[in-house]
Formats: sequence, structure tokens, C-alpha cells
Amino acid sequence: MAELVISDLKNLEPGRIFYSGKLYVVETVGGAAKARPWGTPPGTLKDCVTLSRGSVLAQFHPVIERAMVLPVLKRGDFLVKGQPTAYSFKTEQDARRASQLDCDLALRDGVSLQRSNRLAVWLLTDGANPHRLYHYPSSSAADVAYAAYCAKHNCVKCTWPDERTRYWPLLFG
Repeated sequence: MAELVISDLKNLEPGRIFYSGKLYVVETVGGAAKARPWGTPPGTLKDCVTLSRGSVLAQFHPVIERAMVLPVLKRGDFLVKGQPTAYSFKTEQDARRASQLDCDLALRDGVSLQRSNRLAVWLLTDGANPHRLYHYPSSSAADVAYAAYCAKHNCVKCTWPDERTRYWPLLFG
């Protein structure tokens, strides 16, 4: 997996995510280079930043030219020896946020999120195969169904933060 690195932001393509006190996603590039807070809808203006002092938006938004850039992930980054990984979270909201960040970091790799209330899990999948599970407490029936699903798909149960999730603490810090 790629390391978290401090980098210039002006050359990042739309969709890339970086951290400078909080997570941002690059929305536009060029003369109007802008990033919005990650998790807000496209077109958001509140709390946005511009990525260059030369940007026309520098008179309206704070400028961030260098920051910690999060890696672009591939499907294989979510697996251990070809098997899906499974993480447990304290709340459903924490599981949702971590799963959404992972999905957003897999910019163009054909993965999406599915929520399963029956399993009390958010599932990162390519539509046919699970890649990562984000379990949260729900009911004993959901816990039993989750354990059976993990056994059926040979999920590798992981504890975070680990080498595959170095960026998650940025969500919860």
C-alpha cells in the first residue's frame, strides 16, 4: 500500500483526498483549483479551500498548497492473500465513515458500498465479491449472521489501525 506523503496539491486530479487539519476532496483544478471538506456534497462552498495562491478563488477561500495526500487504492489493497478483510467498529456511523472513505479512495476501481442490516455491516464490493467488511454492534442475530458470512467468505478479521488502514485515524482524530 502507498504511504501517506506530504505533497503539492495543485497537480492533484479531481476526486483525490488530502488531509490538512481535516479531510478534503479536490473538486476542481486549474485556475479555479478548489477542494471541499470530504463528506460534503459537490458544489459545497462552506469551509472550502483553494489549492494555489494564484487561483482566482484565493480571495474567497483559504489557501492550502501542500498537505498529506491519501493514496489511491486498488481492490487488492482491501484483501489479505486474496481474502476479504473484516473490521469491527464501535458505532454504525464509524463503520459507514470508514467504508465511505475506502470507497472514495478506490477512485476508479469499480467498487461500491452496500449496507446489510441483517449482518450489521457495510460491505465494500465489486458487485460479485466482498473486499472489506465494516461491522458495527447491532443484535445477537446480526452478530451470528455476520460470523457465518465471514466464515463462508474466508474473511480475515483485522484490528485497526494497521498497515492497511493508516489513514483511518484521520477520520476519528
